[in-house]
Amino acid sequence: MEDITMLFHLMTQGSSMNKTVSILKEHYFHNPVMITNRYFRVIAMNEEIAFDDAVWNYAKQYHCCSKESIEIFQEDDASKKLFHHGASFLYNTNLGKRFLVY
Repeated sequence: MEDITMLFHLMTQGSSMNKTVSILKEHYFHNPVMITNRYFRVIAMNEEIAFDDAVWNYAKQYHCCSKESIEIFQEDDASKKLFHHGASFLYNTNLGKRFLVY
């Protein structure tokens, strides 16, 4: 099944969000996946993944992003798609490299 067909199938055939992030991690990104809403509340993430990342660990514990990480996302040019245009997008800008461990 080609990529776009599989993604469409996942989103339209009642697949749980947890199953979706697992498939996205295993077959597409080969990295942990987190899906948030526009208010940075976690919808789904690969919770079985444990690694040393402050943003990930905060979201895993509190099911949302920290105030500090949200402020960094809001300053990023790519995030303007979400905040100013209301459009969903795939965040693939390596913004995580700018986060300090807190």
